[in-house]
Amino acid sequence: MDINTNAITSLPIWIHLPELDIKYWGMHNLSKLGSILGIPLKTDKYTKDKSMLGYARLLVEMQSEGQFIEYIEIANEKNVLIRQKVVYEW
Repeated sequence: MDINTNAITSLPIWIHLPELDIKYWGMHNLSKLGSILGIPLKTDKYTKDKSMLGYARLLVEMQSEGQFIEYIEIANEKNVLIRQKVVYEW
């Protein structure tokens, strides 16, 4: 089988959002956070069930040629800027 790796433009990558406040763990908020990086695809069972609260875990389709940023910045409900660390599972 011959695979043309030059044709691959995006990759599904699991990310962690460590110490993300539990109030942002709803599907709507996680989808918004994932959209900053690419196309959010799904969460894992533990994130969905909120059973392991060390980090939220999302599968995001990201551009293979894009930047893999270390932090995303979001404004909370009081319009205070929050800097959220992003960890990629390689």
